[in-house]
Formats: sequence, C-alpha cells, structure tokens
Amino acid sequence: MRFWFGKGAWISKAGQKQLSQLKAEDVKSIAIIRHAALGDMILTRPFIYECRKYFPNAKITLSLVSNYIRGAPEDMVDRIHVAVGHDQKNVSIKQQLRTAKELGYHDLLFDLAATSRSFWIILLNKARIKIGFPAHLLQKYIYYDITVLRSDMRFEAEAMTDMLNAIGIKTSMPLVFDLPGEIYKAERNYIVYFTSASAPYKCWPDDSFRQLINNLSAQYPDMDHVILEGVGGGESVQELMDSLNG
Repeated sequence: MRFWFGKGAWISKAGQKQLSQLKAEDVKSIAIIRHAALGDMILTRPFIYECRKYFPNAKITLSLVSNYIRGAPEDMVDRIHVAVGHDQKNVSIKQQLRTAKELGYHDLLFDLAATSRSFWIILLNKARIKIGFPAHLLQKYIYYDITVLRSDMRFEAEAMTDMLNAIGIKTSMPLVFDLPGEIYKAERNYIVYFTSASAPYKCWPDDSFRQLINNLSAQYPDMDHVILEGVGGGESVQELMDSLNG
C-alpha cells in the first residue's frame, strides 16, 4: 500500500514506512472510532462497506460511546467496543480509562470522531497505523500517522472515505449504504422534510423551510409531504405546520 496525496493529507515518516510494508490482504484487524448520533451513524455505513470490501481478511471493531448507540451499524462489523459517555457520570476516571483501553491493538485504527474522548482512545491503544481528522495542526503529530483534512462544506460520508482514498483505495460512487431491511413502500410518492439538527445553529431557518415546503407542495400536489419532528424540547414543528398554506 502507498500514500497517494501531495496536498490535503499528511503522513509521518513512520507511517510511510509502515504503509509501504503493508498489503491489504495482510490486514487482520481494523478499529473504527465513531462517536456520533443517529444520522452520523448512517453516514458511517459506506466507510465500513469499503473497509470490508478492500480488506477481506480483517475483523472490524466499531468503537461507540454509551450515550450514542442508536442506529449503530452493528450488522456490518464483527465487534462493538463502547466507551463511557456523558450518560454515565458516576463512572470513575480510572474505569473510563480502563474501558477505553479495551479497544486493543489493531493493524489500522481510523478515528472518525476527532473528539477529546477519541483522542484518549487513540493514545491508550496501539495500532500499526493510526488515521484521523486533525482539528488542529499539532494533533497530527501527537495522535496520528496519517491525517486527512475535513471541511464542513463537504458531505461527511465522502469526507470519511477520503481517508481510504489517501491510501490508494478507490471507493464506490455513488456511496453504498447497504441498509438492512425492506424498502418502505407507500401508495403515493412522498417528500420528507426534517427541520432539526443536533444544535440550533445548524438548523435551516423556519422561514426557509416554509418557503421550500409551500413551493414543493404546489409543484407536486399529487405527492405526500411529510414533516418529521425531533424528540428534543426545541424540535417541535407545530409553529411551522400552522404557518403553511393548507
């Protein structure tokens, strides 16, 4: 294997040496750190799909955090590791570190989280090559052997597969999510709108959604228009619904 980027990614001298000595079929274990909510869990599926396809002999461990379990792609991995999250505030620091170390050794360790918790897991566990997103310049020297820059303006599922592209893996386009279960079938075609996000600053304004829904419902009157409501206290859509034309 080899490193393919001149810009937008970085590799250490030790990482360059290790990567040059590694063949895809020799990779026996992969760890993927992904501490995120439901939507981000779904976006992780194409990354795991490509790892499974390109490293056929590898067992894959997915590291989750206890307060973000819903929607985890458990069907795609061989093992689940769960770090202590914010929902377990009574757990001692000693136990948190012990749980973090349970991830263990892996040939490849991908950090798709880039949080303070994932940095501790990176430090406490050994791997032949560690790959991640550095939030700050110095972090690439402290935590990783290979880093790839991540932009908020890029679809995150594609940003994750950039890590694989950097080491010479040609990933599928369009992305393969390989979702389990049957496709939902309805009598009429439909458009779904989800107005919420994990933080208010990430939400599109109600006025913009109001204009969008009014325009599309007028343009596609024979389709059902479904507005999803979040579970959080500030995620009610009642005010938006009351303001729509019909």
